[in-house]
Amino acid sequence: MSYKETPPYLLASPSGLVKGTELKYVLEALEFYNKFNDTNSDQVKKLFELVFENPSLPIVPIVDGKIVGEDRGYWLGEWGSARVDEYLVTEKGVCFKSDDDVFYTLHRYLSDDEYEVLPDTEKECKPHYDKLPWRKAIIIYINAKL
Repeated sequence: MSYKETPPYLLASPSGLVKGTELKYVLEALEFYNKFNDTNSDQVKKLFELVFENPSLPIVPIVDGKIVGEDRGYWLGEWGSARVDEYLVTEKGVCFKSDDDVFYTLHRYLSDDEYEVLPDTEKECKPHYDKLPWRKAIIIYINAKL
């Protein structure tokens, strides 16, 4: 079946559901897309697969600081790696659960007073870390295009 014969669908809709019946249609659409774009097709393919496999998860772009370093205008970026992970937004930045950096994350999320009363070992702090309001999502890195 060619791309033109594939029933119309969207990869993600407002309800978060993937429309279409099989991953092969998504991959055919990706092949068609890549004919007109000079992007990293393996990275985009991985993103499409994750969206298809996890239709209820939000997609969270993580943008390279080289792109947003200026205070105005639009900047050219390119697709980076994609994965399913849990993230936490703090006043000091974003933390990922897969990094498993207990003290670093707790220090960034908690107030100084809350952090100072925590136990001294990582093992004892792990339950506090696990209870943070993590959000599960598809994480896609947007890299600076050089």
